Amino acid sequence: MKPIKITKIEIHKVEWELNDIGPDENARTITPVYNPGNKLKGGTFVTNIYTDVGVIGTYPLSVDISGIAPYVIGKNPLLREELFNGMVDVPSGPGVGVDWNWDAIKRMKTGTKIF
Repeated sequence: MKPIKITKIEIHKVEWELNDIGPDENARTITPVYNPGNKLKGGTFVTNIYTDVGVIGTYPLSVDISGIAPYVIGKNPLLREELFNGMVDVPSGPGVGVDWNWDAIKRMKTGTKIF
């Protein structure tokens, strides 16, 4: 069986805003609470990892990993240690780890595909 390869990384920035939510001005924490007139903004990056066997892994991340895309394209997503160790010299590499890869690995091992 030939090695599986990552063929594409697709990143979607998702942003939202919640009305009347803000910090609790009477507390020493940053826990958001009902706070009329305030707006709480949030966001994430939904990352899709495509493979040459048709498996697509999806993972939400707090950072944009597009900086590591040129390095991981063509690599085997099942070799997590190799991916992580190879990102030491890649800008934004080791800081993001390889958690984004877990969904693709799970789908390959269970035979679940998303098209």
